[in-house]
Parts: sequence; C-alpha cells; structure tokens
Amino acid sequence: MDLSLLLAERLLPLYGYVLLGFLAGRWLKVNRQDIARMLLFLIVPLMFFSSISVAPFDMRYLLLPVVTFCMAGLITAAAFQLVRPFYTDAHRYLIASTAGTGNTGYFGVPVFLAVAGAETLGVYILAMMGITVFESVVGYYLISRGRHTVSESLKKLLRLPTLYAVAAGLVVNAIGIEAGATITASLEQIRGAYVILGMMIVGLGLSTLQRFTVDIKFTACVFFQRFALWPLLGLAVLYADRHWLHFFDAISHQVVWVLAIVPLAANTVAFATEVNLHPEKVATAVLLSTLLALLFIPLVLPLGV
Repeated sequence: MDLSLLLAERLLPLYGYVLLGFLAGRWLKVNRQDIARMLLFLIVPLMFFSSISVAPFDMRYLLLPVVTFCMAGLITAAAFQLVRPFYTDAHRYLIASTAGTGNTGYFGVPVFLAVAGAETLGVYILAMMGITVFESVVGYYLISRGRHTVSESLKKLLRLPTLYAVAAGLVVNAIGIEAGATITASLEQIRGAYVILGMMIVGLGLSTLQRFTVDIKFTACVFFQRFALWPLLGLAVLYADRHWLHFFDAISHQVVWVLAIVPLAANTVAFATEVNLHPEKVATAVLLSTLLALLFIPLVLPLGV
C-alpha cells in the first residue's frame, strides 16, 4: 500500500476519537480527569513497559532520549528568542513552553506504527521519553512562569509511573524474558486503548472551553516552531549522523523524524488551563495543528525515512 494512503488510514480514525471525546464531554459530561488518571497511572505505563520489554535493542538506543531532550531544549531556546520582537509578556513563555513538546504519543505512535511496525515501537517509546521529561520539567515550569519551582516540577516528574515502567521494561528486555501469545495479544489491546483514549482526551479538553479564539499572530508563532523549526532540526540531526557520525541505525532515524513532525502537544491545553494562561488560544492552536498534520505528515514524511 502507498505510504500516504497507509498514513491516511491510520490517522483519519484519530480525528474521529477527538470528536467522540468532544461529544462525550459536552453531552455526556464525562470527567476528563478520571480518564486522564487512568491513562497516566495504568494504560500508559503498561503500554510503555510492554513495548520496550520486547523491542530489539542496541545499547546505542539509550542515547536517543538524550538526543531528543537536547533537541527540545534547542527549539525552546530558539523560540524564546525568536518571538521577542512580537511578544514581551506572558505569551513569550507560553510559546516557548510549547516549543519543546509535541503530540509524540497519542498521535506519534500510530504514525510510527505505520512507518516501522510494532516490532520496534519500544525504540520510539524510549526516544519519546526525552521529550516527555522536557515537557514535564522545563515546559511546565515555563508555562507556569514561576508559580512552580524546578524542584516542584522534578518531584511531580518522579511521581509519574511511566518512568519506572520504562526502567522495568529495559530490565526485562536485558534479561531476555519472553511473553506468551496470550500476553502479547493483551498488550496489543492496551496499545489500542492508549491511542483511542489519548485522542479522546484532546476532545474532552476542548469540550470544557467556552469559546475558541484564533489569534493569528500566536498561532503563526507556534506553527512556525512546530512545523518549521522541528523538521529543520530533525533533518540536520539525520544529515549529521548519516554523513559524519554514523552512530544510529535506520530505525533511530525514523524515530527522530516522526518525533520532529507531529503536531502540537495536547497536554499544553491542560497546562494553560491550569494556570489560566490563554487556554482558548492554546486549544485552538492545538486543534488546528492536529488538523494540519493530516496533510503535513504525508507530505514531509518521505524526506526523513
């Protein structure tokens, strides 16, 4: 099947899940916090553990989260300086906080599965942890503008079971414990629940907002960093490794590229809502970036894979 058609087949249902989440929030009054807690403390750790524990691993893969963390830091620093001529108020921190993140999980996982298959999903999950840690510490700190200290953010990060699930998955992988057919089938169902509920969370978050506000200048800034700076940095990293460093393999290159082209992170809406920092603008930008990704990803994906 043509890659563009395969991606469309994988991505189109995601928008349906967002719509279902929106309807569930508006009409059924589903509590977003309960589903978020179930994802955070049960489904996400299980999915991360299962994917990493069975992935074919090279010790060089352990450097991937360091690379993605540094990439997020570079993009954030660049965005903070680039928006200086346009914003000098809290918008500048808000834009910088979105720069180092992306919808690497709920959106990125289906994209990677379409590109590389489930066998190497653990490599993607491991690399994704660099961005997850950056989002949980630096991103959250920036968007709160001093309301939470770095130590408080670190304590919050250490309470996330995902970190321990990743560590346990690496240990099981190193020992070489193999899962049976029944367990493997169950883990595939968990992966499906992760994607479905994760995208529904986006819709549930949007359903709580009273209005959508399209700020053209703000949206242009966050789109530039997500759909221009990230892909350019991703291509630079791939070029450097392919022509000079020769450190990573083809799977690692696919991982880095998918992480570089996903839309804006859905969690940004929750962070902005929590600190009451223009949540309507953020929600609209996230929604528009998710819609744009349906056209953008099939267009640029061949450049990196």
